Amino acid sequence: MIPISRSKTPLDIVSRRLRALVTALAATLASTVPIAAQGVSTAGLRGRVLDREGAPVEGALVTLEHTETGATNTAITTADGRYTLRSLRPGGPYTLTITRIGFGEQTRDELELLLGRFINL
Repeated sequence: MIPISRSKTPLDIVSRRLRALVTALAATLASTVPIAAQGVSTAGLRGRVLDREGAPVEGALVTLEHTETGATNTAITTADGRYTLRSLRPGGPYTLTITRIGFGEQTRDELELLLGRFINL
C-alpha cells in the first residue's frame, strides 16, 4: 500500500511556522528569566599573622573553634602571613588560636562573625 500524502495548504505552513515561533519565543523567555539564588548564609574570617618585629609568619596553624558546638575550621598562613577561612557559621562565640613552632600560641576569644561578611583580624 502506498501512503497518500496530503498536499500542504498555506494554512498548514503558517500554522507550523507559528508553532515554531511560539516554541522559540517560549524557550527564549525561559532562558532570560532570572534564577532566584539562595541567600547568603555564611560568614568568613581573614587576617595576617606577624611576628613581634612585624615580619609575616609563614606556616602558622590558624584554628577557629565555635565555642558552643566545638566545630573547628583551620587554615595555614601563606608566605606573606595571610589566612582565609570561608563558609563559616555566622554568630559565635568563636575562639581563634594561632600556633607555630618557635612562636608559641596566641588566642583571641569571644569573636562574633557577621552574616555575609568577612571579618578582618
